[in-house]
Amino acid sequence: MSYTPRQIYALLSELRQHAPLVHCLTNQVASNFTANVLLALGAVPAMVIDQSEVCAFTAHSDALSVNIGTLTSTQKDAITAAVQSAVEADIPWVLDPVAVGQALTFRSQFAVELINQWHPTVIRANGSEVMALATMLKQHSGGKIGTNICGKGPDSNVESAAAIGHAKDLALCSGSVVAMTGKTDFLIDPSCPSLMTQLDNGHPLMTKVTGIGCALSASVAAFLALAKSDEHKRRIACLTALAVSSVAGELAAAESRGPGTFAVAYLDKLASISEEDLEKRLKNFELRLSIFN
Repeated sequence: MSYTPRQIYALLSELRQHAPLVHCLTNQVASNFTANVLLALGAVPAMVIDQSEVCAFTAHSDALSVNIGTLTSTQKDAITAAVQSAVEADIPWVLDPVAVGQALTFRSQFAVELINQWHPTVIRANGSEVMALATMLKQHSGGKIGTNICGKGPDSNVESAAAIGHAKDLALCSGSVVAMTGKTDFLIDPSCPSLMTQLDNGHPLMTKVTGIGCALSASVAAFLALAKSDEHKRRIACLTALAVSSVAGELAAAESRGPGTFAVAYLDKLASISEEDLEKRLKNFELRLSIFN
């Protein structure tokens, strides 16, 4: 099975036409940038955070994005309620397990609880987070939460390519599609865990703007809203979010002087990216499915 830039652009066009409503329970640092990224893509963001409102709002949304970057006890309760509402309404939801596995037991335990009880549609994480989650889920059956795998705050100390085996384990343990991002992005589907899709686009300036990764998780949710319960379309929805973000990053970097101008240019490119841009930039895109051990 393979995908083409034309298919990716078709899904982007569909998103721009339908403007899905994405409920974001995200961290304080990335909230504004996440909303702007969704708007630039053509989606509609909402950041309803009070527990008294999240259930009803999630039930009327098209997708839910959960980010635990600045997790608090109050937010934990609201997230749990929102996720339950999403699952009961068959609304796709994305988990961004920011900084799990860094001796941060509160968030690590919560991430494991969310995965085991509510099974995210997609887990979007960096290499360190993927390794930590896979390890924790394996240990969870014995009642232990391992936090010995460390990133550096929200950043990864592990190249994504070095965590492929853990990503496969995470997909199998969670039943979720795993979108592992880094210098190279990998997409692993639990329905065919011996296969992966690889993407080598993007630019280093994307790591210099706070919130790009968090916003990417919300973008994944936006595209998932178009897939409904179609598992095949969910795979290409995840791939489209990764591809559009990385190509927009390359295009923005080409006309930026540094992180400040890049952040603005990135939003502009998300809003204006064309099929021609994707065709040119994704010519070396490994859209094929690759077998790994």
